[in-house]
Amino acid sequence: MKFQDDWESSLDYTTSGLRMIPLDINLLYNYAGYNEKLGRFDIARDFFDFCCEIRPRWSDALFGQSVTYFKEGDFKSSKRKVKQAIANYKKDSLVSFEEMIYFRAMCYKNLGKFDKSIRDYHTLSSYFHQFEAQNMMNHLCSLILLSLKEDKYVHLDYLNRTRQIINTFSKCAP
Repeated sequence: MKFQDDWESSLDYTTSGLRMIPLDINLLYNYAGYNEKLGRFDIARDFFDFCCEIRPRWSDALFGQSVTYFKEGDFKSSKRKVKQAIANYKKDSLVSFEEMIYFRAMCYKNLGKFDKSIRDYHTLSSYFHQFEAQNMMNHLCSLILLSLKEDKYVHLDYLNRTRQIINTFSKCAP
């Protein structure tokens, strides 16, 4: 009940904001999101649609529509909207690209298209491995640059952390 009260108060706050600035895209998006959280799917869908009218191909609004359809059990429409969101994804999106891929996989899974769902899960796996490798390279480059500093304790601490990271991601002996 406490969370519902929080959503209700957020909805009231957003409603008062919309009275002052009726076409603010962020307020409209938040209003739609709060209604979706409260289970008012028709209102949420209408406001996500309105966001898409104001800002066509906005991946956040498209993803919001997808989540709303998914919660209603309309997995086919949800898949269609999440595919549009992925196609129009930009780096400034509130939702990460990986979350959209995961959500598309969930839509495929609920539609019984397991081969496409597994393909998306493999795509996610490769993204995560690539991300971890990139973080390791950043860490090692920082280690090289850190050796230019004269503070020996900072350098030793960084080396210990590097060893811990390498041990965490290296394969264990059988």
